[in-house]
Amino acid sequence: MNFKVAQKILKFKNYTQNGFTLIELLVSIALIGIITSIVLILYKPSTNSENMKNESVKLISLIELAREEAIMQGREMGMEFTEDGYQFLDFDPMRELWSVRKNDHLLRKRVIPAYLNHKLFLENKDISFSDKKKNDSKSEIQLSAPHIVFFSSGELSPFEYFIFDDDQTISVTGSFNGAIEINTNYIN
Repeated sequence: MNFKVAQKILKFKNYTQNGFTLIELLVSIALIGIITSIVLILYKPSTNSENMKNESVKLISLIELAREEAIMQGREMGMEFTEDGYQFLDFDPMRELWSVRKNDHLLRKRVIPAYLNHKLFLENKDISFSDKKKNDSKSEIQLSAPHIVFFSSGELSPFEYFIFDDDQTISVTGSFNGAIEINTNYIN
């Protein structure tokens, strides 16, 4: 009997597999599917117009947050635009000075992507961002009022802000009563 068992074992060892089992194929297909779905979720190519829309929505949200915070804290806040973005300021009524907002994760300095352009109009006047430079660019204290002031009463300085590239322009308009509107225009 031992001889017959040994022959069966030898026959089994000489058997070579000529393909994959069904389970191996299913596991491979499942792994490929999982990896593909993860890559598709993580890799979402965005266009400049989507990024421009996201920037304008983010700007509106931050303006509304700053306005609400000025109301809740009962003090004036400001927003200053620079050549590469914008930042939020606090007003110190004792010293009568504006200072850059510190230790605030939401109302921190923001940078606009380099491929986007931006322009600010106050009282229908085109504002040059380089004109707003202060005495010392490293200084945290501002000597003059910011571009936009958020009053503790809920009002704000009227403004019209444009974000644009070669194909599209988005304008964000703020009214004295605190209303903020967004408009999208395509340039042909």
